[in-house]
Amino acid sequence: MSVIIKGRYVKVLHPNNSMAHFEVLLSNCNTPEAIKHWASHLLEKAWVSRQVADRFISLMARRIGADRNDCLPIELMPMTPCQRDYLAEKIAMLRTVLKSPGAAS
Repeated sequence: MSVIIKGRYVKVLHPNNSMAHFEVLLSNCNTPEAIKHWASHLLEKAWVSRQVADRFISLMARRIGADRNDCLPIELMPMTPCQRDYLAEKIAMLRTVLKSPGAAS
């Protein structure tokens, strides 16, 4: 799947349906916040992978001279070590609960 700039638009080309391409005016992607917004909107599309959204972000960030990390929507932000530890702790706790004898009822 391609992410291209064509004319006044950035286009995310649908792999199977040329009528379903996603396009945004370049003028609507002039700030990191705007790029976050559009990337988040893109990720709502079932046919758009995280990798394609990342290509969109990287292309738009380069275009406006922004750091790519400043343009990441919450869905693509990497977890911090603290968040990873917290999540691992909660998963371990859930596994313990699910293994307990009363969990099947």
